[in-house]
Amino acid sequence: DFITVSKLPSELCKNIWLRCPKLLTIDLVGAPSRHTAMSSQKEDTQVMLIESVHHLQSFTLDAESMTPRICQVLLDLHCSWLEKIDLTIHQPRAEDFSIANKILATGVPNLMSFAMSALFYLESWQLLDCLAMFSRPWTCIWLMKVQVCGFAPTAMPVGMRVPGGKVAEAISTEGVPNVGADHFLATYGWVSVHVPYDSEANFGATDLKMPLGAFLEQSGTCPAICEITLNSFVCKGLHVE
Repeated sequence: DFITVSKLPSELCKNIWLRCPKLLTIDLVGAPSRHTAMSSQKEDTQVMLIESVHHLQSFTLDAESMTPRICQVLLDLHCSWLEKIDLTIHQPRAEDFSIANKILATGVPNLMSFAMSALFYLESWQLLDCLAMFSRPWTCIWLMKVQVCGFAPTAMPVGMRVPGGKVAEAISTEGVPNVGADHFLATYGWVSVHVPYDSEANFGATDLKMPLGAFLEQSGTCPAICEITLNSFVCKGLHVE
């Protein structure tokens, strides 16, 4: 647990900086809360802890939100060394995907794994929210695994559906038939590893085709990507030996 007395975090961070120069991993884990927004004091403490590490390779955040300030400090100080980022968001918002895009499009050169999850099932992201994750092309050339968990099961607004399960005015699926998951993945050279019980029978009905296609398109700019997880749907690239 974090020590909340305002004077102590700065002393802790100073000691980490002076006495732990080889520290490579930091896990910022807070108590789950549905309704309490992140206070500036919590954010200040988290920023100080990020600043206390010389070369951060693995960063885990379990908190109300990943704020733009935390993201900027993380990238400014540790962009060259980060290999793993794991975010668990207690209060998911559409803006989370803009922050994810900032991380993935900045060009964190050694990043190999990126995960972002919504903690509370009833406070989920909408599938269309994830489009912001692709507003700029990803440039993490060593990125291998991407995981996003926390989409609502009925997240796609009915008005965005067209016959056959395709999605209008989002990511084009023109010319892609409404077929099972593996047939769809094969068009990208991928295969499913774990398919939720209803997906293979009627893949379009789950509406995962839209975001999944967007994720798979990133393999063009991030050729090392070999595993993608959306909720409980997991797929791997056939190029992986």
